[in-house]
Amino acid sequence: MVGMLLNSKFPMFLAWGPQLSLLYNDAYIEILGDKHPSALGSRLEDTWGEVWGDVRPSVEQAMSGHAVYAENLPLTVNRRGYNESAWFTFSYSPVRNESGEVGGMFCAVVETTERVLAERHRADEIKRLQRLFQQAPGIIAILRGPDHIFDIANDGYCRFIGRDDSVGKTVRQALPELEGQGFYELLDQVYTSGQPYIGNELPIMLRREPNGSLEERFVSFIYQPTLDHLGNISGIFVEGIDVTASVRALKALQISENELKATNHRKDEFLAMLAHELRNPLAPITNAAEMLRMIAGGDARVLRATEVITRQAKHLSTLVDDLLDVSRVTRGLVELQMDTVDPHAIVENAVEQARPLMQSKKHSLLIVHEPGHPSIIGDRNRLVQVVANLLNNATKYTPDGGNITLWVLDSTGQCNTLNSA
Repeated sequence: MVGMLLNSKFPMFLAWGPQLSLLYNDAYIEILGDKHPSALGSRLEDTWGEVWGDVRPSVEQAMSGHAVYAENLPLTVNRRGYNESAWFTFSYSPVRNESGEVGGMFCAVVETTERVLAERHRADEIKRLQRLFQQAPGIIAILRGPDHIFDIANDGYCRFIGRDDSVGKTVRQALPELEGQGFYELLDQVYTSGQPYIGNELPIMLRREPNGSLEERFVSFIYQPTLDHLGNISGIFVEGIDVTASVRALKALQISENELKATNHRKDEFLAMLAHELRNPLAPITNAAEMLRMIAGGDARVLRATEVITRQAKHLSTLVDDLLDVSRVTRGLVELQMDTVDPHAIVENAVEQARPLMQSKKHSLLIVHEPGHPSIIGDRNRLVQVVANLLNNATKYTPDGGNITLWVLDSTGQCNTLNSA
């Protein structure tokens, strides 16, 4: 026994004789710590007095002729001057003397402290991850096997389906209302093919209350196959998010946008109709004013009245044209008639349109032409309209009797400028 013990690299000791005196090999010295070398030849009880109460029953059993085995036995040992927790896996075997009686005990032992602590740390880490998994705000579940049995369903998943009794059941048992919605078939497809499936904002009908009616929800999710240690598909990992609120909000927004578009369309149609209706009486009014001027003779009061009627009718005609333009723009019906035009001619036409309003407010208009007469490409009527609108705005915000200056600049990239004083 001593020869076997001394030639082994595995920690071993022999407790021999009535006193169970210790004989051990070099590998066992690491376990003894500071107890070596005084432990050599000493009694087992004296060497390991701090744990004797824990191991004595096993020693007595071995000395009675019965082998003992212990795995990861926790002991508090003092081998470096302080108490420490340690774990050991060992066997006690009876050793018989030359007369066939039990003369001692043989022990093969390995310290498993690091492994036990590592496993405990791993178990704590797994529990921590499970807590995070369970408390995650998203929808998370783990399905096992071809029948898709729930192994795990976190709180978010339970809230989504409206029940917390799905673990241990198949998907078909836990969610029978999914029959005919295609989700069973998707799970079967992922499990069979090994290819993940991603669904975005898919509708799902769920019975979220016992004996309740089906409720439409929307979910974005992924079905990801999971593999065992041999690389075979063992289940499906389900992760997703309840997007019901966002989908409904988007639908409501789309409805609101459609209603707004319809309202705008009706408004545009109304503007177009109004502009046409306003245009119809303008021609008779203008004609009647002209006829009144012709038959007035030399009556100054009548002539002044006809001038006012004519001037205001032209102004109203301009406003109606602007209204028609707004209607065409909003309906996308404006087509520019591009041509080569003279900017000075545009200014003259615009001034002609704005002159009646300036005269009514006794404004003085000064037009300054800088050198250069480049032609430009544009829609003549629209350009005249732009300049006329600028002049009308200047007239509107210039006090009666004020001065208005219009500059026509050259082609250095500057634009027509209005100045009111």
